[in-house]
Amino acid sequence: MKTYIDESGDFGWQRPGMSMSLFATINIADRSLAAITAAFKRWRTLSGVVAGAEVKGGTLNEQTLISFVRTVVQPHGDFWVTLVGVDTRQTTERITRTFVVQASEVLEAAATRAELEHGNTSLARSLRGMARWVKRRSAQNALWLASLVRAVRVGVQHAIIRHMEPADDPEFEKWDIFIDRSFIHTQTHESYWADWLRNQLLFETRKDPLVVIPEWGRRGHPYVRKYLRDNDVADMSDLFRNHLQFADSKNHVGIQMADVCASICRRFFAQNERAPYELLWPRIISEHDADIIILHMDESSVRTKTAEAAVHFVDPTEFALSELRENWFRHLWSRTRAMREEIGRLLLGARQR
Repeated sequence: MKTYIDESGDFGWQRPGMSMSLFATINIADRSLAAITAAFKRWRTLSGVVAGAEVKGGTLNEQTLISFVRTVVQPHGDFWVTLVGVDTRQTTERITRTFVVQASEVLEAAATRAELEHGNTSLARSLRGMARWVKRRSAQNALWLASLVRAVRVGVQHAIIRHMEPADDPEFEKWDIFIDRSFIHTQTHESYWADWLRNQLLFETRKDPLVVIPEWGRRGHPYVRKYLRDNDVADMSDLFRNHLQFADSKNHVGIQMADVCASICRRFFAQNERAPYELLWPRIISEHDADIIILHMDESSVRTKTAEAAVHFVDPTEFALSELRENWFRHLWSRTRAMREEIGRLLLGARQR
């Protein structure tokens, strides 16, 4: 399976009337990747894009976006979209800046503890370098990262929900996540951004484990074999450290497809451009009847205790898998089944026409 992520919007506060920014995460099964890629390349040629040139969703008109959905998305059942966004009318720059400063303070406190209590000077030096780098990040950068963490986390969960049948099991043998590197231009910056992202993802998935179905354990599912340890402790480090990377969208048509989806969705939420979005809608996985998850940071997001109190050593048993959250799972499953039926009707109607 391949997961591609790209954003639309600048996650900033400087453009009145353009407060909505979002990430689109698309999950594509490997069994359909070649066919979807070929369809994208044919659509790109028919749309007048120079062969081999990068497609940018923000430059495309409404009719071209409509043709993208009809040509690339609708004919293929293994194309699913997850949306995570932020509205800077609701999340202030001041709160986000406080988040940046406090993150830097926690890293510095962790460095001190690693050095004084464990004599690990190498780790302390690495953490202090990270703390200095984080402190220099803008509020806009931090909001981008916080939204990206949620986009990866929710996109991975939705990939699990959408690929739970025995026929889907091989998709989890080699699962790769590609994220547009956006404004990240140097190797040093990419390393820091990747470390910050991966650490946040590992913490979140240990604290609040991803939901899987019991049948996976009974049939020796690849996810269980690769990511669960003794006592059902979830360990996603292989996925997030070895199979997640920032990549250049020029070299990945999957990221370009995510960019087009992000543009379609942002135009709908920000400008009410409806036609492309309504065509794409059956492939958007929702939660609690909401098509997009909106990240909101307020006073409750700000640490009230000292930075030292936020640093603790992890006992893996803290993150043992909780029981399956049946009600939430049933909601998602019924939603995805309804989407599957709707897509079947759309494809049948297209064949009949």
